[in-house]
Amino acid sequence: MTPVVHRSLESRGFHVKREFAAPWGICDLVGVDFHPVRVKQRLALGQLDSIGPPVRIELLSRIPDEATGSYAQVSRLQNDFADLLDEAQFTEVLARLERAGFVAFPRRGAVHKLNGWEPLQRKIVAVELKLSRPLEALNQAAAHFRFADASYVALPAPIAKRVSLSSRRKEFQRSGVGLFAIDNKRCRTIIPSCSSSTTTDPVLQMHCVEGFWRTRMKAYRKT
Repeated sequence: MTPVVHRSLESRGFHVKREFAAPWGICDLVGVDFHPVRVKQRLALGQLDSIGPPVRIELLSRIPDEATGSYAQVSRLQNDFADLLDEAQFTEVLARLERAGFVAFPRRGAVHKLNGWEPLQRKIVAVELKLSRPLEALNQAAAHFRFADASYVALPAPIAKRVSLSSRRKEFQRSGVGLFAIDNKRCRTIIPSCSSSTTTDPVLQMHCVEGFWRTRMKAYRKT
């Protein structure tokens, strides 16, 4: 089933990774649809590297964008991150962001970020594949809403049809998780995914996208 779903997502414009590592476990397939205009904006800033681990993403998210005309006090940021980073670690993280072109220092002790492209993606989709045990797959897929805009369970077509006609359908609809029916050549949507943005963790979502960006830039640098 995996190749069928992989091809289906790619045909819809997604960059796809298999066995994507989330903090709570492995997601079978994740697809990211990059926003082409925002990709060009980021490339124009020379930001080819990925931002890095979640703590670096969290720090960057706390820094105002240059376009706002505002900035953050470095000392206040350091105090905010004292539980996660000691002084030397904080200084190194900020220095890495500066070297990669993500932040600049308009004046002593002040920092703002160079952005304008965030978020980089139009959509993130997660898919859990199962040959059976739809309820287990449903619970796994629901967890992926922490980073995904849409989350699906993919089942063999006969099983997916039975689930869609049973009381399980309401469980899928309540959770927002969608259902794919898979045969040898097709991936059909039986139940659409309907997510709630209130469950999404912006830092985790950006961390997901940055993993795809790193892979994309490796290919970009080879061309």
